[in-house]
Amino acid sequence: MYKRFVSGLWVMAEGAIFDMFDEDRHVVHELPLMEKWLATGIDYGTANPFDAVLVGVSTPDETGQRRIYVTNEWRWNSRVQRRQLTDAEYSLRLAEWLDGIPDTYGPGTHGAGRTG
Repeated sequence: MYKRFVSGLWVMAEGAIFDMFDEDRHVVHELPLMEKWLATGIDYGTANPFDAVLVGVSTPDETGQRRIYVTNEWRWNSRVQRRQLTDAEYSLRLAEWLDGIPDTYGPGTHGAGRTG
């Protein structure tokens, strides 16, 4: 947004919210094991899509570093589905989605098959 509205540059608005996002740096093709789940973020929508994301902290890597990952997403697009859900239906579907998330490996662990 800064580049567009302050600097007056003709740049695309796409990515304006997170202009520091770099797909090569911020997207992984294989998730590490999660040590714990932090939160579920929800963008409530009825006419617009309803999105939920699950955020977790990884088990330590070989250098002892833990990282935060958005690991999973659940989405309902009423325009595509041609049906809106009630609040109770959203709640039930979110609970079912979260019930399918695997357990974490717990604090201080290094994941399956690793020692340390």
